[in-house]
Amino acid sequence: MTRCIWVSLGWVGPGTRSMDQAHGQSRQPHRHGVPRTRRCAARSRAHSCRRRLPLQWRLLSQCEGDTMMDHLLEHKVLLMFQHIDSSDWARLDDHFHPDVEYHRPGYDSIKGLDELRQFYANRRIIKTGRHQLESVFYGPGGESLSVTGSFRGADRAGRDLSVRFCDVYFFADDKIIRRETFFSAPAV
Repeated sequence: MTRCIWVSLGWVGPGTRSMDQAHGQSRQPHRHGVPRTRRCAARSRAHSCRRRLPLQWRLLSQCEGDTMMDHLLEHKVLLMFQHIDSSDWARLDDHFHPDVEYHRPGYDSIKGLDELRQFYANRRIIKTGRHQLESVFYGPGGESLSVTGSFRGADRAGRDLSVRFCDVYFFADDKIIRRETFFSAPAV
């Protein structure tokens, strides 16, 4: 059985819409000034709102049956996106296996950590931006994970970029050994 989890990685502040607002949930102030989300009536009883995650990553709802390993893999992917969005290429070693393979439309297959760092530092057309995850799906056996989301940023020429994506991850020794990315538009 596939398990899923919905997350929001965006910064929620004045003038922005959070995922709960986009899905029609009402927000009430928490006693410490942190917003609290009421469960959406349209959701099943298996879904409920949860705690705040680091860097304001908020878990919006969670399907039953996930394991501690699922949470560990999810956390690794969230941290990976944080380091990619901040252009911290030295931290890629924390997330990727030395024998990593990365398949991405519009580029040759990337094999190994050296090629991966070179790709992010020099070949990827994206200069800056932020990934926002919308869903995470756990594969059977606790060794794979898929995410969907969107990316907004700028390319090296300064043009705005906006694209939806799906990533599939396979893990070995608690690190990503294979990553495959799919886009809703021509490759970025």
